[in-house]
Amino acid sequence: MNDYKEQQAIRTMARGAGIVFIGMILARIFGYLLRIALKHSIGLEDFGLISTGVVVVELAAIVALMGMQLAVARYIAFFSSQKQENKIAGTLKSSFILGMSSLTVVALAIRFFAQDIAIKLFDKPELLIILKYFWILIPVWGFILLASSVMRGFKNMGGTILTQQLTRPLFVLISFGLLALSGTSLSTAIFGYLSGFILTAVLAFFLLVRGTPVLAFFRVKAVNVTKEILNYSWPLVFATILWSMTGRMGTFLLSIYESKANVGVFSAVLPLAQFVAVSMLSFGMILMPLFSSIFSHNDLPQLRIVYNAATKWILFFTVIVFVPLFVYSFELLTLFFGADTQSGSTALKLISIGYLIYAIFGPCNLVLNASGKTKFVFLNNFSAFVLNVGLAFLLIPRFGIEGAAIASMGSFTILALFSVVENLIFYKVSPFHLPFYKNLFSIALGTALVYLTRNLLFPLGSGFQILGGSVVFMISYTLLLYFFRVFDQSDLIIIEAMEKKFNRKFKVFRAFIR
Repeated sequence: MNDYKEQQAIRTMARGAGIVFIGMILARIFGYLLRIALKHSIGLEDFGLISTGVVVVELAAIVALMGMQLAVARYIAFFSSQKQENKIAGTLKSSFILGMSSLTVVALAIRFFAQDIAIKLFDKPELLIILKYFWILIPVWGFILLASSVMRGFKNMGGTILTQQLTRPLFVLISFGLLALSGTSLSTAIFGYLSGFILTAVLAFFLLVRGTPVLAFFRVKAVNVTKEILNYSWPLVFATILWSMTGRMGTFLLSIYESKANVGVFSAVLPLAQFVAVSMLSFGMILMPLFSSIFSHNDLPQLRIVYNAATKWILFFTVIVFVPLFVYSFELLTLFFGADTQSGSTALKLISIGYLIYAIFGPCNLVLNASGKTKFVFLNNFSAFVLNVGLAFLLIPRFGIEGAAIASMGSFTILALFSVVENLIFYKVSPFHLPFYKNLFSIALGTALVYLTRNLLFPLGSGFQILGGSVVFMISYTLLLYFFRVFDQSDLIIIEAMEKKFNRKFKVFRAFIR
């Protein structure tokens, strides 16, 4: 295989993932600050109502798009590699015409049936006031998803992360803060969300026009690729629904079976657990178009090398978040949200395990998407979706938020199992190689050390205990990786790419390459 092509692919992955990782960390922080502000300002019950309304909006938009946002990113990258401008133009026109039309129809349906949804489905009449305003956000959020996917297809990762992840929670937080100057209430939160979403859509439009050649392609004579996009995208409906409903399905069903307070607790648990998935989502943003480019040249050796390098780095960045969340779940919830959310500690542990599984095996699903095997993606996600819903209906009435967490964890596990087996069969790609096992062993030893030192740090208070335990794990885990020689020359390529991106030398990381 061409070494230069291999190095270029890994460098592209490293630069893009670096941008996305930083952006997504900031996005999660802003999102969590928003939830903390809402919980302490409007109370746990109204916080639960707002969370339910947001879930309805996000799920409605994802169902309406029918997976087209994934198709756009894939086909733009694929056709760009083959320099087929007329098909890029066709992809853009078809996706926006179909997508925005579908989003509008679904939004009007939510508005028309708002009373039935609030009273008959959720048995919460208070939800009606939220849905009477939030239906407007369905086409707004759908446009943001489409615009960010177009930027992703053109490998404009800065624009992608700004629109899809970073600015939405930031703008909602700022809007809510400004409106709260005249007093906090449920209405303040509603109009804070409306303002934040709309401002994000305006920014998305600006970045789409200025950061990509989209206007030039709209002037190109388009080849009709509507059938191709729909054939690719419709099996992905369950893929996007599964990802969105893992956790959100818990919120959805908890809103039916449990009190508004328990919905509020779960709404505090879920975004904290989602920090575990940040590294996978960061790499996934750039891996999808990168894998698509590799498949356009049918370069399977390059696929395996890039895949193995990505898996190693995803696991590294994932566990440094996972271990503190798992070990200090009780303390973290108390610190950020107060004693009335401590009941979510076990659920936080369980959902964090689910996101860990997703992070480790997530690249397998990306390979199937990039290769065009979306029917297998459909079957995998449909199976996981059925398991998620079935377990949620079975367990939530009996175990509450812990039942919702187990359902989420189970769906991630079955999805990982299927995608790993299919990658082995089709492409001989697998995360199970020697550095992977060394990595897992290092994680186990590092976590054991954190538990052993936990009592020593307890007198310092929860904040210092969490910080001290995290530092203990980071140092021990990194030293174990060095001792077991997990890093190799492909990691040096990634480090060089990051050095070029940030214009500085990472001598400490270089020291671990043998």
